[in-house]
Amino acid sequence: MRFLTMQRPFLAVAANCVGVTRPTVTGVPSLGSAQWANVLAWGRRHASVKAQGAYKKKSKRGIPKKLGAKRTGDQYVIPGNIIYKQRGTHWWPGENCIMGR
Repeated sequence: MRFLTMQRPFLAVAANCVGVTRPTVTGVPSLGSAQWANVLAWGRRHASVKAQGAYKKKSKRGIPKKLGAKRTGDQYVIPGNIIYKQRGTHWWPGENCIMGR
């Protein structure tokens, strides 16, 4: 953790311990200096990975999709043969070929 992020809560706690008084607002209960020190020393709280809901360790392997080259450059192909299986258009077969979707 960076020093500057830790420095602010500690400076606030130190200023509270010296005896600096703050004006109280009517209707809001005032806290003692020890309670203010505890509140300021906690810092801020961040959400963890598990609290966001989408995190899950998957131990099972999924079904393989068998993507990749099905025919190499020196193999003979006839119309209808699959040359390459992919997601999107990473590889383009060239002229006189159509790309099935």
